[in-house]
Amino acid sequence: MRPLRDQLQREVASLYAFVQNVSRACTPPPQAVSYSESSSKFFEYISHLADRTKQHILDFDSHADDDAEGFVEARTELLTLRAAWRELHQFIKPSADADTLNQPTAMVAALVDRLHELQGFESTDFTIFHTDSFYYAQVNPSAMEVVVAPLARIVDADPFPPNLGLIGIPNSQGNALFLNCLLAHEIGEYAYAKRGIEARLAADAAAALETHLGERFSAQPLILQSRMTKTVLHYAKEIFCDLFAVRLIGPCYSFAYIELFDLPNLLNKDGTLNVSDNARPPILSYHAYPSHPFRVKVQSDLLEAEGWWDAIKDMDSRHCAVLRVLLDLDMQKFVEAEEAAGGDRVPFVKALIDVMPRAKEQVGEITNGIDPRLYEYGLLWKPIAEYLRNGIVPSTLNIPNAAGTLEEVHATPITLLNAAYRFYLEGVEELMSRIKDQAPSSAQDRAAWMKRIERWTTKALEDVALFGSPES
Repeated sequence: MRPLRDQLQREVASLYAFVQNVSRACTPPPQAVSYSESSSKFFEYISHLADRTKQHILDFDSHADDDAEGFVEARTELLTLRAAWRELHQFIKPSADADTLNQPTAMVAALVDRLHELQGFESTDFTIFHTDSFYYAQVNPSAMEVVVAPLARIVDADPFPPNLGLIGIPNSQGNALFLNCLLAHEIGEYAYAKRGIEARLAADAAAALETHLGERFSAQPLILQSRMTKTVLHYAKEIFCDLFAVRLIGPCYSFAYIELFDLPNLLNKDGTLNVSDNARPPILSYHAYPSHPFRVKVQSDLLEAEGWWDAIKDMDSRHCAVLRVLLDLDMQKFVEAEEAAGGDRVPFVKALIDVMPRAKEQVGEITNGIDPRLYEYGLLWKPIAEYLRNGIVPSTLNIPNAAGTLEEVHATPITLLNAAYRFYLEGVEELMSRIKDQAPSSAQDRAAWMKRIERWTTKALEDVALFGSPES
């Protein structure tokens, strides 16, 4: 058998090569691609971590001479290094793929600027990475810190940047605009983790389960009680993040959610709600999440409470019709549907409903003082729609003032997103009617003009960022 030193050197060299390849993925050829500042920060940190790791393991073969206990300790250290890099590796290529041409840069910038309005999040930024999944994803910042901390400690590297989050978007949506309003939910996940909301809701969730299950909960071993409580907490986290997103950016989040999950399929031909057993999607909750109709119901309630509903209820759109029918639906209907199905989720849905006021309270505390931009929206949504109707980027609006003259106005990104999304949903036909040889009945023609509305809005967001956001 070869000497231990030779074998250990081979294992160390393998890890060195692996880390070196990861590091190279963080340094694309000059001028090949461009990255956002947050992505560059992430790559710089990974490169720093890689350099420190390589330097640390250069002398690792000396552990071959350690005694048995020292050798086991050293070999465990090597295992820790490899395990940490294995976890980090999954984010490198997806982040490198999300260069500025393949991520919604203007949208991300608008959302981050909006987040900076909240106390305690003034320095937060996000690196975007691509996923092969249909869904958006947020990497728990605490989990990332847990992965990196032992590695950084061993190789004497800096800790993971404390105000940097990682958000995954479907790799097909890098150039989309309106659907990426869903990023607001992932920002909510970041806030949920950073503020330790789960710990604040745990007692309420357990108490609610005991109320609805009695001894079927309290008599269970603690590990089973914890597992049952986690189910309610997982439900509550989704509700928290949805409500956070609505508070952050308004109804455009709900429109994107309705679009992604095709919730107009909830409606009958006459626009009423289909609550039959054949309804698609069903109002029954899923194994790990509240049902989509349940979540949009909660969003519609907040939109009404915030005053947004009065501003959008006259929209000529089935997206708005979905909000309307769910707003009118009593929350008890969801419980009744679970009971009729005879499933085991009834007490969990009841417990969730009990916990929701506490979750809403937490959302209110985090977003306290944020301006929903309702007043501005009321003043500017029609002028923005008129600009888009005429194929004009609504960066600078000329609005009549009290003196009867025109005044230049720059809408905030939140108003731009909500007004433009409204036009995207209800104004495409009028836009196309002004263009020769364009048929609203053609999916190809309609899709092309919908894409143009997104591009015009994206350009407006970029221009407004250059102008500087107006004062609240």
